[in-house]
Amino acid sequence: MEYYIDGLVPVIQSPLQMEQTKLLVREFVHGKKKDDATAPDDDSESEGKRLQKLLIEYSGKTDNWVSGIILIIIIYMTLEQY
Repeated sequence: MEYYIDGLVPVIQSPLQMEQTKLLVREFVHGKKKDDATAPDDDSESEGKRLQKLLIEYSGKTDNWVSGIILIIIIYMTLEQY
């Protein structure tokens, strides 16, 4: 994710926005800290890890997994609402 953050440097010019972006990326990859009041009580995985598992599972079921990536994202976002 460091490459992702580095790529955003020319786009995000406000130091405050950059820090907020880094926090969001960190939460996506690692989940929220346990001392965070909004963190889930269970040992649930981060969004990034869940998405990675879905992508790996999907890639094993098709020869060209990129063509269906939008469908996976829609399903993932739908599941997150519940």
